[in-house]
Amino acid sequence: MAERDSAVGGRAGAPAGPVPASSRGRAGPLARLRDWCPPLPARFNTLAARLMLLLGVTVLLLQLVSFGGVRAIRDHETGVQMYAFMAADLDLQRDFLRSLPVEQRAAWLPKLNRGYYRLAVLPADAEFIDISAHPDIRQPYEAIEARLHTRSWARPARAVLARPRPDEDWLPGVVIDLDGEQWLAVLFYTEAPNAAPPPTTIALYLGAVLLVVGVIAVLIARVAGRSLAGFARAAERLSTDLNAPPLPERGPVEVVRVAAAFNRMQSAIRRHLDERTEILAAVSHDLKTPLTRLRLRAENLPDELPQRARFIADIEAMTDLVGEGLDYARSAQLREARSPVDLDRLVAALADDARDTGARVEVSGRLGAPVIAAPRALQRAVQNLLDNALRYGDGAAEITLERLGGEDDGLAGMHASGSAQSRPDAAAARLRLTVADRGPGLAPELLERVFEPFYRVEGSRSRASGGTGLGLAIARNLVRGQGGDIVLANRPGGGLLAVLELPAG
Repeated sequence: MAERDSAVGGRAGAPAGPVPASSRGRAGPLARLRDWCPPLPARFNTLAARLMLLLGVTVLLLQLVSFGGVRAIRDHETGVQMYAFMAADLDLQRDFLRSLPVEQRAAWLPKLNRGYYRLAVLPADAEFIDISAHPDIRQPYEAIEARLHTRSWARPARAVLARPRPDEDWLPGVVIDLDGEQWLAVLFYTEAPNAAPPPTTIALYLGAVLLVVGVIAVLIARVAGRSLAGFARAAERLSTDLNAPPLPERGPVEVVRVAAAFNRMQSAIRRHLDERTEILAAVSHDLKTPLTRLRLRAENLPDELPQRARFIADIEAMTDLVGEGLDYARSAQLREARSPVDLDRLVAALADDARDTGARVEVSGRLGAPVIAAPRALQRAVQNLLDNALRYGDGAAEITLERLGGEDDGLAGMHASGSAQSRPDAAAARLRLTVADRGPGLAPELLERVFEPFYRVEGSRSRASGGTGLGLAIARNLVRGQGGDIVLANRPGGGLLAVLELPAG
């Protein structure tokens, strides 16, 4: 017999509360950085996006540092070469100007200027401001000194601020003796030519680098994600089939270690469940012998003894409870081989059996093809749902069979409130069996809780009114072990819907 409700009314252990700050430990720098950074949008919160962001930021920072370092080195080397050429030009220009009459020198100066410095001929008593200690003037000054060796002259070269004309601004430069009566000034009125590429070129270069990094990140994420997806599928499969084949232990060392650990965990869980089932089976077997003796003794009591019927009823209840407890333990680890099952014929046979007892059962819909399932487990699950509906539906139930395509709503759209919600990403094709009744229904908060073992809505322990509270728990375990599920929903107009779905394949 099956029950509308099924799991212990309370769980062992207190619910976990918030962890005190003192027990969490001190957050490390990475944790503080993670808390400081804003969360990524949901569609970007993927492994590929994280790798792309991490690699992109890393490469971008490396490129910026490289640009800065290369630019500094190149500027220094360019400056050395440029000022060496300038000193060589200045040596020739000085000789040329000295060969000219004093009155013609000023006319030739514009023709001798370069893009980043200009020449000026200043009188011997011109006013200067010494800037020899300034670091920016050291390089051109030393280049001129290395070329002309002015320290041996009567008037050595000087790093100064000078004005080409009295009405012009002061400019930095170097003055050298022209002929004892005039100074030849090299004044830097503009910055040295910028050899760096334009910003557009830099932006295109960085964009190309980030594009390559993005492609590499996607490829890395796909390789890593393939292993993670395999682990996710294995974990989902493990929740319904402990006898699933182990993960292949191949690939990188880290993947092999995780796969091996997962396989060890699966083996340990299966071993623990086997031990639990064996213990329950042994206990059940040991209990059946004294229960049988008690029943025989009770039946030997005089018929007129009023307690005789009560003794027998209690013994039967204990026997059934022991048996269903063992069935529940076994249902968590389905080992029955799967084969084609004609669900249409199975439902028709169960409905006929129920009608023979006076129940009113209507069957609608046909699947038209067998389903690959564990025959006895599927029959037990459907029988439990039907018994549950007949008990609470005043002996009447309706069974509907249908085949759902990928575009139809599935159990993922069934909420604890009992209402069906459509979903855009429906699963693959599957089969649905719905058992409906016109009973009292359930409060929304109980639609999921009744699947807990030994939980019953009504408070009495009478098997006549509520059973053991294991029927729905056993049914769900048997169906989930085959890749399906069972949910409950309140029926429009009153009553309850028990919806069983299985993969169509």
